[in-house]
Amino acid sequence: GRLLEITDTPWGDFQSDANAALDGSDGAVIVASASDGVQAGTLSSFKYCQENGIKCILALSKMDRPFLDVDSLLSDLETSLGMKPVPLQTVCDDGGEFQGVNSIFELDSNGEITKSNIEGTEAAWMELEEAVAMTDDDLLMEYLDSSTLAP
Repeated sequence: GRLLEITDTPWGDFQSDANAALDGSDGAVIVASASDGVQAGTLSSFKYCQENGIKCILALSKMDRPFLDVDSLLSDLETSLGMKPVPLQTVCDDGGEFQGVNSIFELDSNGEITKSNIEGTEAAWMELEEAVAMTDDDLLMEYLDSSTLAP
């Protein structure tokens, strides 16, 4: 078995407490408000993780807010963080009204990760494949040869 310890800390007014909680951590999930855009706390927490070799995932909350432009938000994150965010879910909407999110992958009956067949997830899957391919020369060559990667 494996032990997973989770520490929940506020970032805003208690940055030093949050940083102390990360000491010894292997990873962090940084939750940012999609409706509020890129905030100082998001940037400082991401920077702290980068400087200390802590892997992190950025999760967006408040995705159900009206008039949310996800593409613009992702572009702002890329500019602010200096790296391209890769969505693992896509927004499901009906004429501009938020209906939920769709995962770009799913588990098959054998518990293997497979590409989702849900409409609207194809572009995000391709972004994920490209981002993964860029992490390793052999994967990049496979991707360039076939324009796809096996999950």
